[in-house]
Amino acid sequence: MSGAARSRWPPVQGLLPNPWKDRLAPDALEPDALAYCCAPAGMPAAAREAFPAGRLHTERFQPAVRSFGPDTAFEAVCARSGLTVPVPADTSLLDALAHAGRPVPSGCREGVRGSCEVSVLDRTPEHRDDIGAPEGRMYACASRARSARLVLDL
Repeated sequence: MSGAARSRWPPVQGLLPNPWKDRLAPDALEPDALAYCCAPAGMPAAAREAFPAGRLHTERFQPAVRSFGPDTAFEAVCARSGLTVPVPADTSLLDALAHAGRPVPSGCREGVRGSCEVSVLDRTPEHRDDIGAPEGRMYACASRARSARLVLDL
């Protein structure tokens, strides 16, 4: 890191009390520019406060520790192909789709990047990601179905 960058962005250790918020400059961006933030929890949280939601994509280094009920098996119906994919309780939707010949691009496999986003056409997913999937979407690496069947736009 250069000396100028080091003076503007000094090294930080531990959780941030949100001094990042004062260092982010959404007004410096072009009106249609997008902002990307991949960092420990403190910086993405500050970025969400500073940038309009439609212009910001955040990722975390690790998912937050959370608890969910037990994993249950469900079926993923791929609406475009007509394929029905069983998803066992001990298998992610991402892995089940790949084993069935319908691979979805992925990166982190932890629900922090969003590269495995799929569109949900019917039923409700249980969002276990750290991103906050928009309505009608889910992340196949971490999320599961709240019902015995989930219909996807695949």
